[in-house]
Amino acid sequence: MTNVAVSCAARPEYAYVANGGSNTVSQYTIGAGGALTPMATPTVPAGGNPTSVTVDPTGKYAYVANSGDGTVSQYTIGAGGALTPMFTPTVGTGSGPISVTVAQP
Repeated sequence: MTNVAVSCAARPEYAYVANGGSNTVSQYTIGAGGALTPMATPTVPAGGNPTSVTVDPTGKYAYVANSGDGTVSQYTIGAGGALTPMFTPTVGTGSGPISVTVAQP
């Protein structure tokens, strides 16, 4: 009889917060007990009056609806969870977007 042991490493998790008053997104790591810890770069710039953050199902991209200037900010998510603005950091939308939904094909 062969014994098999399986060990699953905990996958790091991250939290992002839209900060409408400062036009930024705060970024945190989530600890094992659920506590939030600010990342080394605690905020990244967003568009005017960001209202919501959405992460795509793959965990590689994040999108922020900016209701103040009618844009969506787009980011890549690095290995450590940090957000990096894409080459084109914002795209235009209709007036006053408040959320973004990412559909999986």
